[in-house]
Amino acid sequence: MDRFKRILFVAGAETASVDPLWRATELARRNGARLTLVAVVEELPPWSALLARGRSRVDLQQALIDQRRSDLERLAAELGEGLEVRVEVLVGTGFVEVVRLVLRDGHDLVIRRGEGKGATPFGSTDLHLVRKCPVPVWIDQPGGRTRYRRVLAAVDPRPDEPAREGLDRAVLELAGGLASSYGAELHVLHAWTLPGEAALTGPFMNVPPEEVAALIQEFDSGIPLKAISEKHQRLPGGIQARLVLLGKLQPPAQPASSRR
Repeated sequence: MDRFKRILFVAGAETASVDPLWRATELARRNGARLTLVAVVEELPPWSALLARGRSRVDLQQALIDQRRSDLERLAAELGEGLEVRVEVLVGTGFVEVVRLVLRDGHDLVIRRGEGKGATPFGSTDLHLVRKCPVPVWIDQPGGRTRYRRVLAAVDPRPDEPAREGLDRAVLELAGGLASSYGAELHVLHAWTLPGEAALTGPFMNVPPEEVAALIQEFDSGIPLKAISEKHQRLPGGIQARLVLLGKLQPPAQPASSRR
C-alpha cells in the first residue's frame, strides 16, 4: 500500500501512550511517508498570570509550548533512523488547529488516540475531526502493538445519491489496501434503515412493532453509526474487527454571497 505521503500524528496529553504513535510510524515506513508529530496546547486565559508568582501570561504560554515541543522531540528521537519526522506545537482549540495544519501543509492522513471510554469509541475532539477534517482520520485505540487480523468497511450504497458511490468506492479501496497490507480479512457492512420507520412507530401512525419487523425482515434497523457499533461486535462467527472504516460526505460548498 502506497497511498499516504504526509501523515499527521496528533499527540494527546498522555504522551506516554505510544501505541497509536507506533501505528503511525509503521504506516509511514510502509508508505515511505513523512511523519509530523503535532501537539495543541490551549491558550491561557488572561487571569492565569495571577497564579504565576510574577511570571507573565506570555511567559507561561511559552513555557507550555517549550515543554510540549521537548516531549515531541524526545518521542521523535526514539522512532529510529530512516524516517523523516517533523514536530509542530500549536496554540488554540485542538480540532480547529489540526484542520488548519492539514490544509496548510497538505497532510493526507491524520492519526490520533481515541478519547472514547468503555462502549463509546469516540470523544468530542474525535467526532469534530471526523466531521470537519478534509482527509481521512484514523482514530486508534490503545491496546498493544498488534497487527490487524480483520478489517471492517462500512458502506452506505444509495442509488438515488450518486455522490455516495464514489465515497463507498474510496472506503472499499482503502479498506482493501489496508487488509492486503496487514494480511487481514476484509469484511463489508451496510447498516440499513427502513425509510419512514420513525413515522411508522410514532404516536400518529402507531404501527404495531411486529408489522414494522415484517417490513424490515432480515435487515437491522436503527441509526447507522449505532448499528455499525453494535454489528461489528457480533458478526457471524464471533468476529472482532479492530479496524473499522467509515466515510462521510463533505457538505456542498455554499456559493459566495454578492454585496450590493
